[in-house]
Amino acid sequence: MSLVDIPHLPTEDKIMDPAIKDYFDSKLKSSEARSAASVAEFRTFVSATLARMEERDAARQRADDIQHKEVQRQLDEFRKESRGTRKVIIATGVTATLTILFGTAGLNAAIIQNFHNAFEIGQRHATLQHEMAVQNQKSSAVLVQMDARLAAIEKSLVDKKRRTP
Repeated sequence: MSLVDIPHLPTEDKIMDPAIKDYFDSKLKSSEARSAASVAEFRTFVSATLARMEERDAARQRADDIQHKEVQRQLDEFRKESRGTRKVIIATGVTATLTILFGTAGLNAAIIQNFHNAFEIGQRHATLQHEMAVQNQKSSAVLVQMDARLAAIEKSLVDKKRRTP
């Protein structure tokens, strides 16, 4: 179907009463005005909503910046406060390490000194034991001689008693 083949409107549709036409025109204009007012109201609502969203985002951003600055300030303050603690911890660690090293060295020196003293005592003990053994032999020899003399004296006394009646 082409434009030429479009059927014509019936005659009743062609002619409209001017009062009805004015009525429809005013209705159409009022409807368009209401639609325009509705669109304007919707645009105002959307604009206000967007403005509030931007204000909320800006306020949130400011709050985040303030919170970030506060956290950074607290972190800096903590670092300043912990600087002394770190020095104490390092000094304590160095001191403990040196104490362990010197303590171990002292313990080793004491053990070596004790071994050395024990060895010297052992040598002295061996020397004394040898001297006591020699002294014991001498004492035994003297006792044997004394026993022999005593036996000789007793024999001479017994012989004297036999000779003297």
